Amino acid sequence: MMYGKILQFLVQVTTASVGATTAKNTYIIQMDKTKMAANHCQDDSTQTYQAVINSINEMSLQEDDQKQQAELLYSYETAISGFAAKLSSKQFQSLEKVYGFLSAAPASDMIIGILDTGIWPEHVSFKDTGMPAVPSRWKGVCEKGTKFSKSNCNKKLIGARVFFEGYEADFSGLAKGMARGTSYTSRIAVYKVCWRLGCSNLDIMAAIEKAVQDGVDVLSLSMVSYPLPFYSDLVAIGSFYAIKSGVFVSNSAGSSGPFSSSVRNTAPWKMTLAASYIDRSGIPASKFCLGTLNESLVKGKIVVCHGGNGSRYVKSENVKKAKGVGMILVNPKFQGDELTADPHILPTA
Repeated sequence: MMYGKILQFLVQVTTASVGATTAKNTYIIQMDKTKMAANHCQDDSTQTYQAVINSINEMSLQEDDQKQQAELLYSYETAISGFAAKLSSKQFQSLEKVYGFLSAAPASDMIIGILDTGIWPEHVSFKDTGMPAVPSRWKGVCEKGTKFSKSNCNKKLIGARVFFEGYEADFSGLAKGMARGTSYTSRIAVYKVCWRLGCSNLDIMAAIEKAVQDGVDVLSLSMVSYPLPFYSDLVAIGSFYAIKSGVFVSNSAGSSGPFSSSVRNTAPWKMTLAASYIDRSGIPASKFCLGTLNESLVKGKIVVCHGGNGSRYVKSENVKKAKGVGMILVNPKFQGDELTADPHILPTA
């Protein structure tokens, strides 16, 4: 069922209205074409689906609901068999009874659980402007942490939990992470399992279990480890049981390579994602950018720093202290084209 939701790419756009009784949502509805053909004579699918909409509108008129006219927006024949329509909740219930109806689910109810280093709640990605109420099926919570309060959660960022038994001495709160850039219509729940010393399987397994119990639809795991046989890979096993519970799981492929067997998280029951980059080369124009930089040389300039030896974040901090306006990090040779998301405090490439 979860894979159906993902592949059908069901979309909901909440429409502003006056009160709950006049609220209408936009859906993509999938229909059984063989049953529709048996029930309608039109060859044109648009006419067929318009007939469905007209019948729903007739029922609305009978219920003295003239202001709730359903609208046909698109009809689909190639990507899926179905159509897009703007419907009230009552009209949607009527549509579910139409012969040939297969499925429709608003995408804004999609809850994505992210297992990573935490989250940056102030980022524009987590604004909830125009989003409807949090789905009633959500059972998660927003835990208070260092530099993170329950008020950081909203209708977009609906859950936050911390797991630190694996690295208890390194506990530092939720707000240090960099999760961002998510689908506008989805909900986000973050599970912080990675710390300065790494990500413990102890915490990862606890987070997967809690995320499934909370009611996520998708699990995104941005972490890799040394490859193990599937039967001893705890993350792969945990992902398998999450999928058995109806949760779609995606995992990063890692940033190693280019060489053979460099892709990680290859269990066939989950989606493994990798990014690709263009070939590039350049000559480092500075040392490591550690310590105090010469303000007279750096002020108002973009500084090129070597990516090895020391914290990348500290390097950006040093450039900013010297009144630089940006930083370019040059990877050591062994890192190749690997890119790492860090919480830099000025524009960095």
